[in-house]
Amino acid sequence: MASSRKKPSPDGLAGLLACWLSRHLPDLAQQVQGRPVHLCVALSGGLDSIVLLDLLARLRTSTQPAFNLSALHVHHGLQPCADDWGLFVQQQCASRNVACAVMRVQVAQDAGKGIEAAARNARYAAFACHAASAGVDAFVLAQHRSDQAETVLHHLLRGNGLAGLAAMPAVRTLPGSSAMLWRPLLTESRATLVAWAEKQGLEWVDDPSNADQRYTRNAIRHAILPVLAGHFPAAEATLARVAAHAGEASALLADLAATDMIPAVQDGWYEPAQLASLPERRQRNALRHWLRQQGMVCEADAFENLWVSLAGLDSESALELSVGGYVLRSYRRRLCVTPASLSTGSSYVLAGVDNAVAAAMAREHGWSLGIVWQWRRGGLPAETLAGGMRVRLRRAGEHLRSNGMGRDFKKLCQQAGVPAWQRALLPSLEIDGRLAAIVGVGVDDMFAAANGWWPGLVWVSAGEG
Repeated sequence: MASSRKKPSPDGLAGLLACWLSRHLPDLAQQVQGRPVHLCVALSGGLDSIVLLDLLARLRTSTQPAFNLSALHVHHGLQPCADDWGLFVQQQCASRNVACAVMRVQVAQDAGKGIEAAARNARYAAFACHAASAGVDAFVLAQHRSDQAETVLHHLLRGNGLAGLAAMPAVRTLPGSSAMLWRPLLTESRATLVAWAEKQGLEWVDDPSNADQRYTRNAIRHAILPVLAGHFPAAEATLARVAAHAGEASALLADLAATDMIPAVQDGWYEPAQLASLPERRQRNALRHWLRQQGMVCEADAFENLWVSLAGLDSESALELSVGGYVLRSYRRRLCVTPASLSTGSSYVLAGVDNAVAAAMAREHGWSLGIVWQWRRGGLPAETLAGGMRVRLRRAGEHLRSNGMGRDFKKLCQQAGVPAWQRALLPSLEIDGRLAAIVGVGVDDMFAAANGWWPGLVWVSAGEG
């Protein structure tokens, strides 16, 4: 049966978007108290994003709370006319008094993921960089119901699970950033957007690659969905509804996994044996959820191979599974996810115990590992840390004194549960020219307090997940 929902008119599209914003802006405004929310349109220059720019420019002062609006155009450099598109979007923004940034990216065409996925990864990395430099609270994307239907069908044909069938969420956190990704038009058809563009006399650019059916999404859009719609007129709306149902079911599974995995997770490590008393389906669900939290999304075959490998996991196992920009590693029956590329960086000065600042400083200076401060016995006094310390690479022959005795570095690492492949990456803390601590390993007796701030380890370099 066809949906009885009346199709919105072009005039109603602004009202629908205003209603969507009224539901989501207040929460974001509460998080950024003291200033207006900063929304940034992800502006390709195509019809969909130009319609979204036009709508948001009209709504920015009438919506409560009001918001600041800008635009970001990511220049992928994949088409000969890409420079012209950058000029075009800047003109469109200038005519609406909207600030527009153009960011050039390099798309890794030989990454083995396909050009579409590689371009998306480059685009999201550009979003994260721009969010940090421009103070963006949420990027607003113009994907609509037709895009959602294509995504559901694409994931279905690839054999993805519920999380894949849930397709694109309307609200999510941008990978590698605290900014949000908003898709307010997911319930609206492309025909409605076309009608708005025509009514307003808008101009846009057409990407010639959108007609190339060598790309999977284009084949679904131009060759598969029209055939389905010929037999099932409501196919697009039905597939979008599948995404909504799958999203709800996936969220419930995530809630269950978050509860189940509590005993298995400690200091960034995952210990599967802690969940051995649960039914296998819940163990698998918890493991998938933890991997996704780490940014590692396994295809079905990769996950099955991992699951089989875990059956033989023991204290001597050296499991190493690469997926995308991440590697899953084992040590003493525990698992951790690391970036595929590991590095030590240049030394830098750090003061205080702000974990966000510590992670940002480590990332800025090229370290894979940073510091996460924990209040515990034998840590560093707060007043000592306030004066500043130098974070640097450990020097050969250096050792810590613990309980009145000089301790061998290898022995300390074994006691702290630091695997061999991680030891060369460990940062050291130097205070007043003396080694005060090796991060994640120990604090020297000279600097240790009965209770203080312990420098634990955290991965800070972003993979390509």
